Amino acid sequence: MDPNDDSSPSSPKEESKVCTDVVETSEQDDRSYATITLPNNLQCLLVSDPTTDKSSAAMDVRVGHLSDPENICGLAHFLEHMLFMGTEKYPDENEYNVYLSAHGGSSNAFTDMESTNYYFDVSAEHFIGALDRFAQFFIHPLFTQSATDREMNAVESENSKNLQNDFWRAFQLQKSLCKPSHPFSKFGSGNLETLRDIPKKAGVDIQKELIAFHEKFYSSNVMKLVLLGKEPIAELEKIVTTYFADVPNKSLSVPKFPGMPYGPDQLSKRLHVVPVRELRTLELIFPMREMETLYLKKPTRYISHLIGHEGMGSILSLLKENGWANELSAGESRSCTDWSSFSISVDLTDTGLDHVDDVVEIIFAYLTLLKNEGPQEWIHEETSTVAACSFRFLSKRDPIDYTCSTAGFMHL
Repeated sequence: MDPNDDSSPSSPKEESKVCTDVVETSEQDDRSYATITLPNNLQCLLVSDPTTDKSSAAMDVRVGHLSDPENICGLAHFLEHMLFMGTEKYPDENEYNVYLSAHGGSSNAFTDMESTNYYFDVSAEHFIGALDRFAQFFIHPLFTQSATDREMNAVESENSKNLQNDFWRAFQLQKSLCKPSHPFSKFGSGNLETLRDIPKKAGVDIQKELIAFHEKFYSSNVMKLVLLGKEPIAELEKIVTTYFADVPNKSLSVPKFPGMPYGPDQLSKRLHVVPVRELRTLELIFPMREMETLYLKKPTRYISHLIGHEGMGSILSLLKENGWANELSAGESRSCTDWSSFSISVDLTDTGLDHVDDVVEIIFAYLTLLKNEGPQEWIHEETSTVAACSFRFLSKRDPIDYTCSTAGFMHL
C-alpha cells in the first residue's frame, strides 16, 4: 500500500463473491484475472500484472446523455465534470489531479449516449492513494455552488472546440435529423445556454438538478469497475472491497429507450455537408436493430469484412480502377441498447466527387449481390479464424486504455 496515503477506510461488513475461472484470456496474456461482486452489487474485474509500471482503474456508469432531462441538455456531461470538483473526504477541487500528476499519472472521462466512463493511471507504487480519491467520486461528491458556476465554463469551452471538429458536427447533424421524440435527438454536450441561461429563465436550480440526477441514476448496481495493478489478485480483492464497498446501492434499473430514432419520414435523405477540414467523404448510414445481444455472433463483422474487402472483385477495387476512391471502411458506427447503425465510408478522389451517384450505385449493387447470394459458411469460418488468431496473439495495451474499454464492455 501507498505509505504516503492518509486514508483510513472502514472494514467491509459483508463478504464479496469472487470468481477466478470465468475470464477467457489470450494465450499470450500472462496477467491474472478475477471477477468480484461486492456486497453493494458492484461488479469488478481485477487484473494483476506484476510487470506493469502503471496501475489503472476505470468505472463505467450505465447512464449517459440520452437520460438528460428534456429541459436541461448536457446535464449528464456536466455531472461528469462535477465529480472531479471535490468530495467530502477530499474537498480540495484539485486534490485528485494534483495527486496523479505528482505520481506520473493522468485521468479523463467521457459521457456517451448510455454510459459515462471515468478512468486514470498512476505509477504502480501510488495506486492505493489514487484509488481512494477516485472512489470518493462515487461515494460523496460535493457539488458545491462555486464549482457548479465555474465548471459550466469548462463545458462551454469543450463545446466551442467541438464546433470546429468535423466528427462532432456530423454527429450532431445525425441527431438533429432523427425523430424529435426520440432521446437520440438531444444535444448531449451542453453549453452555457442549456446549462445556465435556459434553466435560469425557467427558475430551475442547476445545482439541485445535478444532485437529483446523481441520486436518480448513479448506483453501484449499474456500475462496472476494472482495476489493473502489480498486486496479486488476493490483494486487489482486499483493496477493491476496502475502497469501493461504500458506493451506495440504490438497486436501480438501467434506463431503456425503446424504439428506433429513425422512421420512414427520417430515412432516404441525401445531405451535402461543408467540412471544416479538407475532406472528400461519402458516408452511407443504415439504422438497424440493436447488436449488443449478438456480441458472440457478430453479424456486422461478417458484413463489414465483405464490404471492406480490398482485393479483386471488391467495391474498393472497382472504385480505384475508375479513379473515384482511395479508401473504404465499413462497420457498426452506433451501438445502443435498443438500436444501432451500420456505416459505409468512402474517401473520394476529386474525380470521385463528380461521380457520387455512380459510387452509391456500385455499393448498392454489391449489397444486392450479398442479399441474393445469402450468408456463406466459408466466409464466416474465415472471419472466425482471423478473429481467433488475433485474440490468440493479442498484444498488451496501455493499462489506461485497457481498463477504460473493458469497463464499458462489462455491461454487455
